[in-house]
Amino acid sequence: MGRLRAALLRTKPDFVLVNADEGCACDRLGPDGPPLWETVLAAGRADLTRLREGDHTA
Repeated sequence: MGRLRAALLRTKPDFVLVNADEGCACDRLGPDGPPLWETVLAAGRADLTRLREGDHTA
């Protein structure tokens, strides 16, 4: 159930997670989180900011 919940929370509103056994759409749980691309790019953007500030260890 935990993996299903995590998948539902990651699913963007433009997509529907379908139950493979019954073919029914699953409802989203809780409020919408940030878009997945923001989460994926956050570390790279933080490193880029550090590089621009002169931290060459980033």
